[in-house]
Amino acid sequence: MRALFFVFSFFITMSVFSMADTLVMRDLAVAWRTFDGKGAVSEYVKHENDIVFFELPKGSDSEKLLIGSDEPVDIWMNERLVKHNFSGLVTYTPDSLVVTFGSPIRVTIYQKGGIGKTLVTQMAEIRTGKGAVDPLHPRLEGFEHNAYLIILTILVLFTGVYRRLFPISFSHSFQTPLTFKMRSLSAEESYMSFGSIDNLFTGLYFSGLVSAFFSYSGVYPFREAPVSLAGSLWTWLFSTLLVFAFVLLKYGWSRLLSLIFDFKGVSNIHSQDFVSLFILVMAVCLGISAIDFTLFDFVSQTLKSGAILLLVLAVIFYQLWIYFKFDKYHSHRKLMIIVYLCTTEFLPGFLIIYWLVKLQ
Repeated sequence: MRALFFVFSFFITMSVFSMADTLVMRDLAVAWRTFDGKGAVSEYVKHENDIVFFELPKGSDSEKLLIGSDEPVDIWMNERLVKHNFSGLVTYTPDSLVVTFGSPIRVTIYQKGGIGKTLVTQMAEIRTGKGAVDPLHPRLEGFEHNAYLIILTILVLFTGVYRRLFPISFSHSFQTPLTFKMRSLSAEESYMSFGSIDNLFTGLYFSGLVSAFFSYSGVYPFREAPVSLAGSLWTWLFSTLLVFAFVLLKYGWSRLLSLIFDFKGVSNIHSQDFVSLFILVMAVCLGISAIDFTLFDFVSQTLKSGAILLLVLAVIFYQLWIYFKFDKYHSHRKLMIIVYLCTTEFLPGFLIIYWLVKLQ
């Protein structure tokens, strides 16, 4: 596992040096125009117009146009539709737009029901400096860098404690899924009690990883985006406890159903395998976020989409894998296994996949 700690250390070191670069943003909202009821050009009034347009300003060769929205929008370039029902963040190079659509470039954006507050149109340029800004979730200068480094450092320390105090659980969590053994379904033989200190610490560690990925994805459960360093750390802690509560609730529900169907030990095995597999997956996703942080200041939509896609594939893999694992030992109870997994895995998994896809 020395290689794992070397990778984490490398990312932290590179992240410190990457703080020399900053993402300078020019907000184009001041140039937004719209049409009045008679079709004449008029000033844009917030949340009262379905259409806004602006002319792409001239800038340096290193600048890029960023258009982002959490809600679906249509985007035109010089009256040609380029994005339909789009949500997320898209980046354009002005020179390539001129080659494709001619000059000047007029950008028009339509959103049914009125332009929402999440629409962002900015020109971005990386310069020597300090701090970074997330174009979809703006924060204070230097905030995202500092919060990310502190959270990552805490997780690295927790990883060291996890490996030192609970080596068996740690080893199981960081092995590849293909090496998972089809162990007996007797929890007493191969699995510790779910309420043991090992499993409770493992569940808390898993929750911290998931919460860190929430921050990278710009997701803040039941809270608005934080506006200070202390607020960011509190939000991460709050999300960690929230995810941990979900893990406990998931185990309690699966235990209730396993008692109904007389599946001895299934809930314990199910919950432990779920946490163990996704600890590895979340560690890889956070590795991707570290690359995005180090090289692109969190604006690489490709890396973020890649991390989300990895999670989607992992959820699908786990649902199929856990079904075949249970079916191997309860082949005469296929219908009962399917009913059990529908409410404990298949339906929640579908909702998670739907939510992850909407993040892109």
